[in-house]
Amino acid sequence: MSRLPRLLATAAVAALVLSGSAQAYDDPAPDRVPAHHAAPADAPGTAPAAPTPESPLGPPGPRTVSCAEGCEFVTRPAPEVAAEDVRPTEVGVRTVFDRPGHVLGASLLRGPHRGPITLRLWRDGALLAERAWTHPGRMAEIFFATPVPVEAGREYVISYYTPYGGYLTSPGYYTAPVTYGPFTAPVGAGVLHHGEGGGFPTENHGDSTYWINPEFRG
Repeated sequence: MSRLPRLLATAAVAALVLSGSAQAYDDPAPDRVPAHHAAPADAPGTAPAAPTPESPLGPPGPRTVSCAEGCEFVTRPAPEVAAEDVRPTEVGVRTVFDRPGHVLGASLLRGPHRGPITLRLWRDGALLAERAWTHPGRMAEIFFATPVPVEAGREYVISYYTPYGGYLTSPGYYTAPVTYGPFTAPVGAGVLHHGEGGGFPTENHGDSTYWINPEFRG
């Protein structure tokens, strides 16, 4: 089942709050949102989410996460800022997985730019996968054409390119590591890159989040 209804419910209260092969997986297929079902809580692949300290962003999330069929990096709500930056920009999140598996794609919240975007997955600056997306909604759940293998303990970046800026951000979010199930986003996990066509994002501006939630199976 698509996670967009759950994201929508969260956003109604507040803002919602990656070595695999270096082969690139290009997707020529039309935009689509495939069906996606969560595994039962006691299914293989269920793992405890590491406790995180209390913070002004709210209480820690659930302690158990099932990833046998797929799970999503869930983060706390925080005040949203619609970036006034209109330059071509790639925004992303650095993520380390605690086990091998596959990145399926990501769910994200968008800012005022609702035109075409491109979701991408990187490791050590090498592009592993990308997927163009044209739906204009505020929320998107985007899947790569082929799930991308990832290794435990290696850092990956999942990002999206917006040709006209207009992304959503929340400064001061990744001032401490954030762990949920198999995902850990380190300090300064939110990264960006300015330039036509985008590129591997490495710049940290105010420990911000750009509201990109990787989806993983493993």
